[in-house]
Amino acid sequence: MTEIQGEVIVVENDQFKQALPSGGPALILLHDGKLAAPLRDAAEKVARQYSDELAVVLLDASTNPDTYIKLDEPELPAVVTMIKRFFGRKVHSEQAGVRPADIRAHAAAVVSGEEVKSADKKSKQTTSKGGGEPVPVTDKTWRREVLRSK
Repeated sequence: MTEIQGEVIVVENDQFKQALPSGGPALILLHDGKLAAPLRDAAEKVARQYSDELAVVLLDASTNPDTYIKLDEPELPAVVTMIKRFFGRKVHSEQAGVRPADIRAHAAAVVSGEEVKSADKKSKQTTSKGGGEPVPVTDKTWRREVLRSK
């Protein structure tokens, strides 16, 4: 069953393809059955703001497992934006663990046709000092990163 609540399309029971409008981009907000109020509010606000340009779809991954798998099973909650192409739809952007600001950024990017600008991207770690996380090791850095590490 597909239900329209305001400007937001709520998809249930694997009716995902039928719920998407035939043209234009779509923003899909994936959740695990319990969508936080700030995320729902952000989705509704984006749906009102871009009502003529963007379809906003709420998709419960627990009741739509096939669609969730097709969207590469991102960590929930997640946002996926799709654009219409000649041979169907193509993923434009995606992000796991979203916040309301991320929903707004992805909506603006897909409508304008630009890449998503995210300030939260971690810089690539190039040394093992500090983070304790794995770093890429090359022949040049082997002695410094592996043999002299503590």
